[in-house]
Amino acid sequence: MCTGAVHTPHILMLSGVGPAAALREHELGVVADLAGVGANLQDHPAAVLAVRAKPEFEKLSVTSEIYDSKNNLRLGAVAQYFFGRRGPLTTTGCDHGAFLRTSGTHSQPDLQMRFVPGCALDPDGVKSYIVFGELKKQGRPWPGGITMQLLAIRAKSKGSIGLKAADPFINPAININYLSDPEDLATLRNGVRMARDIASQESLSKYLEQVRAPGGARRGGGQETKVRGRGY
Repeated sequence: MCTGAVHTPHILMLSGVGPAAALREHELGVVADLAGVGANLQDHPAAVLAVRAKPEFEKLSVTSEIYDSKNNLRLGAVAQYFFGRRGPLTTTGCDHGAFLRTSGTHSQPDLQMRFVPGCALDPDGVKSYIVFGELKKQGRPWPGGITMQLLAIRAKSKGSIGLKAADPFINPAININYLSDPEDLATLRNGVRMARDIASQESLSKYLEQVRAPGGARRGGGQETKVRGRGY
């Protein structure tokens, strides 16, 4: 059975398979007392560095090739893809990247950096789509720029899935527990620092204007606070 990292343990626990104490708490019969059900939830936390382009370079972003100044889809881009499988709609928007070691003590890469030729609208990648919707309603363009998405690919933090109720229509309790291991936070903090250094190189910085996210201090505790508050 596989219904994903969240719903598989949820179904098992509702079926009486899981930590006995948690099952009895919700008056569920215990078929098999398995403490590991719902434990060891892992994911790769991420942060982004988003930088606005200078006004004269706004239209270099892939978003400007796909959307017009009022955030409407460009029919030319659609036609290019539909008739010839060419143009900006053939890209994933994330075609370039690297696997990096953020510390000399690591024997393998601990960070994936993905380069997106467009400026994230929100530090939380998912919320960018909500912000995009608001811009579209207002008839405002998607701002040009670049985004470097940073993922801790060897995350050590572990969360859990639990029960809120015995009712299968009530979603389970999710404790994602991101960044509970200090090494994960260090990976993202160092990743943001590396991304800032890349963006500050003359060959790239001449096109860029301001950092939208995470913003704040370049070093130390201020940057760590930004990563904690804006990671996803």
